[in-house]
Amino acid sequence: MSASPPAHAKPRWQVIVALIGAAGIITAAYLGSREASQSGTPAAKDPPARVLLLIDVSRSMECPLVLKKDPSGDPNKVEVCDDALIEREQRLRKPRRTRIEAVRDLVGPRLETLDQDDDRIGLWLFTTSDEGLPDECDAEGLPCKLRALGYASPEVRARLKMQIGTLPTNYGGTPLYKAIALGVDELRHDRGPANAVNSLVVITDGFDNTDDGDNRSRSELMDIADEPGASVQVLMTAAGQQICDVELKPAVRDLFGGTCEDAETDTELDEAGDNIVGALRDPPGPDSPRSLAR
Repeated sequence: MSASPPAHAKPRWQVIVALIGAAGIITAAYLGSREASQSGTPAAKDPPARVLLLIDVSRSMECPLVLKKDPSGDPNKVEVCDDALIEREQRLRKPRRTRIEAVRDLVGPRLETLDQDDDRIGLWLFTTSDEGLPDECDAEGLPCKLRALGYASPEVRARLKMQIGTLPTNYGGTPLYKAIALGVDELRHDRGPANAVNSLVVITDGFDNTDDGDNRSRSELMDIADEPGASVQVLMTAAGQQICDVELKPAVRDLFGGTCEDAETDTELDEAGDNIVGALRDPPGPDSPRSLAR
């Protein structure tokens, strides 16, 4: 004999109706919140990037990116990058990839990350001689201002890719400090939007080897660093040699709160390029290691 339901229990059909109603309320609440999240206030837009590329086109950029270990077996010694090495490589049927070739491949594809309407891009080449440089360099002197800061439209990016794909080198030296000083000064005085992240991207393979590299050029760089103006971060990659810790990183870090990465292999160069791209829209705050807030 079956037990009778308690007197206070609801009929089964009422329970089922109540459950269906509750499920409907939950579903409506979920869909409403989803719709609100999709049609509500859009996510904050990334700040615009203002990027001046400063690329070393001195003679040593024709050296191989990856140097061989010294035949003596000393792990701390590698081939010397000099004219003799460059000429030997150029006589080979399959020469190793040069530093300038690696830089062409590094920069070209990454230009596509500058795809916001208010992004800016410029391209300067630096060396101590104008021999063999594009005609656009003649009127401006050195560094060669191949392209002044301007909108990074698809047409401009395509044009820059072509120019970077044929970057020349010459027999000049490396006026590194002076080039950095002029690049920072350009970004500071050619003002963009107030929220723009200003980056001087420097790609080189060596120390400043000009006659005044340890004196006037370094002094000029320090003077520029002390001037008031827009915040500028210096992001440097050293292609083919370990030079950042020796000299460049302390100078860039101490004067500009910037970064310097050695890249002696293709993998290291790609990683350095990705790190630079990641920093182009990252505004350095007052406590950031890349800050130059004044």
